[in-house]
Amino acid sequence: MLDMMGNTWELEAGAITVTPAGADAAVAVPAPSEDAATTHLVTDFEGFVWCVAGGALHRLNPRGAGYTDSGMGKRGEVGAAPVDCVGEWDGNASQHREWLAVALPSRATALAAPTHGDHVVVSLEDGGAQAVTVDVAGAVQTSEPPTAAADGWRALPGVLPCGNHDIAATSAGGKVYVAGGALWWRGYPAETHMFDELWCFDPAQMESADAWSVVSKLPSKIAFSGLAALGDDKLYCMGGCKNSDGIPNLRSDEQQLWIYDIATGAWSDGPPMLVPRQEVAALELCGRIYAFGCDKSCESIGVGDTAWKAEAECPLVLGGKPDMAGQYAAAAIGDTAYFAGPFGLLSFDAAAGAWAELPSPPNPGACPLTASHKGKVYVMAGFYLDEAPGRMCTRHKNVQIYDPETSTWSEGPALPSCEAWGAAISLGDTLITAGGAHWSRSARTFVFDNRCFALS
Repeated sequence: MLDMMGNTWELEAGAITVTPAGADAAVAVPAPSEDAATTHLVTDFEGFVWCVAGGALHRLNPRGAGYTDSGMGKRGEVGAAPVDCVGEWDGNASQHREWLAVALPSRATALAAPTHGDHVVVSLEDGGAQAVTVDVAGAVQTSEPPTAAADGWRALPGVLPCGNHDIAATSAGGKVYVAGGALWWRGYPAETHMFDELWCFDPAQMESADAWSVVSKLPSKIAFSGLAALGDDKLYCMGGCKNSDGIPNLRSDEQQLWIYDIATGAWSDGPPMLVPRQEVAALELCGRIYAFGCDKSCESIGVGDTAWKAEAECPLVLGGKPDMAGQYAAAAIGDTAYFAGPFGLLSFDAAAGAWAELPSPPNPGACPLTASHKGKVYVMAGFYLDEAPGRMCTRHKNVQIYDPETSTWSEGPALPSCEAWGAAISLGDTLITAGGAHWSRSARTFVFDNRCFALS
């Protein structure tokens, strides 16, 4: 089974092994008990691995030493306030080798990890089942297992090759492509990683576990980059950031343009952008690729152009640095772009070169999953900072829908998970989301999701 860090776990004859992401061979993982055989093994969507040995429940944290990658600081002991990232970690460096025993009212007989929740479900010998989580202080919390909604979102069988956030998605030739990504948590033990792959989702395989594949290596590692398609044969990947000295929050602003030929699988360099853009949104408008963010300026490029063209300035600086309006996401309906974030909602009419401030969503947040679907703008979940120690952010699954025809908002079915910094894209009658991140209070870090959800 695949975990959120891209590792493959197996249980055979009571022995646990894991094949780390990118590795060819499996490694043995110490069993939680020398006296009892391990009988069940699952991965959850907080990044933990769970097993049952001799009727007892155990939990493993595959993360190695490192940042929490909160984007602002790291967490020390329970209740501690955030402190600046300095490239060191004050946690247990061997935690990925240590199983935590989880007390239950009776012996466990089965174990499952529902795709629509952030918990595991344990079947008990005395009958019934319990949804189990472990809080930040190590206390076990149990409840009745939640059920998936009868209508609304559903988890797709296929997941991303690894949990990933700060990703961009686009469609071309009937398929979906994703590039860019997280600065953390890949492999075993999960450590810092900046993604350098182009991923592809085949809608014809939507009900298959093999819907996603890695189709190419990027020319270089990159995060926060923009991705857009021009026609059915070319992908434009631009901007973003790289980190320095292995420190995720020590980032550079990039301005490169890479062009991917879908038919040949080859990358070529295009003209660099006029402005380096660490958090860049890329959209196809008026038959051109537009780049926004990290500056009030925006720019565009067309097929055969040898340089980018400056376009009408945005009224705000879109981005997450202290002097900017906040992390955002963008989508297009026709030749009009929409930008959602903590500032509310903006539109840009590319044909007229005109910006407009639109009615704000009822609950605006940073870096929501945003897509145009059936002529409307879907603004989903997002990041809502909570300064309370140990909490980091409030958790929201809300879906807010903007109708450009009436300039009104309505509420859609809530997402199954609290996500931010993920991708969303419309495939005709179906809206899908891919990846994202949510703050895990039990792990005291952001969890990078590999789940994909569909709304039909």
